[in-house]
Amino acid sequence: MSKEAIYHTAVDDLKRMPPVSLKVNGKNMTTKAININTKLLVPLKEVFESCGAMVKINEAEHSSNCSFPRFFIRSGSWSNSSGIL
Repeated sequence: MSKEAIYHTAVDDLKRMPPVSLKVNGKNMTTKAININTKLLVPLKEVFESCGAMVKINEAEHSSNCSFPRFFIRSGSWSNSSGIL
């Protein structure tokens, strides 16, 4: 599937599928999840922070670091041009 076809599928899904409310540890998230091509995309930064993580975004490298009290997660590149994680 071409990038253009994937883009149009995602845009069609966003028009058709309503945003999904999220609740983590009993707290409603302010950013809603979206359903694109049967994949639920959640706002990881907000979800991780609600679980007690420290999240640092590196815009220049298109990466993020998430530190929990007992472990550390490093994400690779993201393709979101807005830089939202």
